[in-house]
Amino acid sequence: MAKWKASVLFRIRFFFNSLNISDRIAITTFLLGVIVAVTLAVLSDVIKINPNKPTENSPDKIVKNINKSKLPFPAKFNKDQLYILITQFEDYIPHIESECFGRSLEKRIVDIAEKYNLPIHVYYEKKSLNSLSEAKNVQRFYNADLVLWGDILELPKDCSHGYVCFKSSPSDTLIKIAGGKILLEKLDLHYEKNISPYDITQGNFHINNEIFDNWLLSIYNIKVGTNNPDAYFINKSQPIAYQSESYIVLGDLYYGLKQYNKAEISYKRAIDLKKNNFLAYRKLSYINSCLGNFKEAVKNATFSIKLNSINPESYLYRGIAKTNLKNYKAALIDYKHSIKLDSQNALAYSYLGYNFAELKDKKNALYNYIIAKKLDSSNSYNYINIGNIMFRSKHYTEALFNYQRAIELEPKSIDLYLYIVELKYLLKDYNGVIDASKKASITNKNTEKEIYYFSARAKLKLKDFKGAIIDFDKFSKKEPYINESVYFDRGLAKFNIEDYENSIIDFNRVLSINTDHYLATNIYGYIKYGFENYTDALDAFNKSICLNNRESYIYYRRGQTRAKLEDYIGAIQDYNRAILLHTDADELPSIYLERGKAKVKIGKLEGARNDLFKFCQLKKNIISIIYAYIYFEDGDLFLLTITLLYFITYAIKKYR
Repeated sequence: MAKWKASVLFRIRFFFNSLNISDRIAITTFLLGVIVAVTLAVLSDVIKINPNKPTENSPDKIVKNINKSKLPFPAKFNKDQLYILITQFEDYIPHIESECFGRSLEKRIVDIAEKYNLPIHVYYEKKSLNSLSEAKNVQRFYNADLVLWGDILELPKDCSHGYVCFKSSPSDTLIKIAGGKILLEKLDLHYEKNISPYDITQGNFHINNEIFDNWLLSIYNIKVGTNNPDAYFINKSQPIAYQSESYIVLGDLYYGLKQYNKAEISYKRAIDLKKNNFLAYRKLSYINSCLGNFKEAVKNATFSIKLNSINPESYLYRGIAKTNLKNYKAALIDYKHSIKLDSQNALAYSYLGYNFAELKDKKNALYNYIIAKKLDSSNSYNYINIGNIMFRSKHYTEALFNYQRAIELEPKSIDLYLYIVELKYLLKDYNGVIDASKKASITNKNTEKEIYYFSARAKLKLKDFKGAIIDFDKFSKKEPYINESVYFDRGLAKFNIEDYENSIIDFNRVLSINTDHYLATNIYGYIKYGFENYTDALDAFNKSICLNNRESYIYYRRGQTRAKLEDYIGAIQDYNRAILLHTDADELPSIYLERGKAKVKIGKLEGARNDLFKFCQLKKNIISIIYAYIYFEDGDLFLLTITLLYFITYAIKKYR
């Protein structure tokens, strides 16, 4: 039999060797394919794989018969509660499920929650998990913050002990709150030897190389304490140094919420527990400055420096406190030392620039601001500081560029919009003022009153008087103590739309604040003249001339008022003075016309003819001449004839 087998093998080998290489490769590939196909068929028959049928421990099987409305945890995220799901542990080799370890873990968590009165909720599911994907699916289904699961090796029937591997799967939200900390998730196969259910109920086991109780409380602080520092738990069973660091974390949380008093208490508690905690002193120094306790800030920053002389932030915070105490030269030394220790410290350069600016050293201030901007181009304050220097130097275009760059980084800053609006007004970009004001009101409904003020003045310049009045009204609602310029500008806008009744109210307010306001007095007199209140008008014009006797316009207006009061001689005197000053060339013909009219009233017709003749010379307009004749209440045919002859003579000479 053996010889026959050898003979057959020899013949097969002889046949195989007689083939060329390509035929050998083809036959070999075919035989390997047959072997693989047979192997897979056998395996599938043994294992009975059905990809469409869920396995016993799949998440689909676990949640199949559960009514989601009856789930133990709420569907809506609750930042003030911690929800933990525990699943059944399973013996890794024979796949025997056991409740004793999972139930013991459930009891330990309940005991911790009751002991410290913490809002931790736990639910036990009587199914085991075998993979991370299963754990994630179950976590999402139950809306749990954390799933605790695991395996057991060498589990006896009495469930008295075993090699236990604890695993954890946090929700994506919890990982996000923790800043992406992977320590929340434990998947490595590290088995603790001879762990009993009793050990678990007593907390005598570890997860992620940390005692379970401490690990769980850190998870609680991440979920609940981060959102609500008042609920943050300090574990007093931990070493003193650990507690001190916990108070620093708590202080940081309060600082983030701008609860500076509570942050100060936390940092002081950290120092009480650990006297040489330089970090607590450093943070306390900054909080002191936030609370305006600058001398305390200097003292605590100095303690921090004594404990650690190479920390750049300690010098920075001491410098900030000194800056607020206006001890600028001493602050410069601290900022420079901070920069020496950390040349990339943009904030130190920024404060260094500020101190130079306060010392009137614009050159060094600008130099350090520019370095700060290069180091941190995402900080809007670096652009604002440069803009401020440029603004004070009256380099308005450069200042505007930096403010606009800052507002790209901080689009909701109403102060930046105010700077931009004011600069655009100074650059006489009135449409730009209005556009920036609109953006400010869209971005922030609580728009600064000054933005309405500049918008109103820009609209006044563009002769949008109604729009100006609307913005002045918005400004006045936000500012109960309005200065005279606002009343005057609003009154002027109302005057230009012929709303004289409301206009005179604003001018009265101007004069109640400043009785010597020249322009307000003029316009007040003009409006009173229009209301035919000539006595008040005359008083106003008299006062205007006392304030400024070099304007022809006011003499002309007073002359008209005197004529209405039938003081023709006084009117003629004012017209004479107006003609002598003639500060307004366009008004000069009308002054001659009015003086001629007054002369007619007192019977000086020759003088009236001369004034009318002068009016015609200046106007050179037939319509104006006819109007002038009609305007004379006692005009005669001779006067009209003379003026018409003059006009005809002038026309012949001009167009011949």
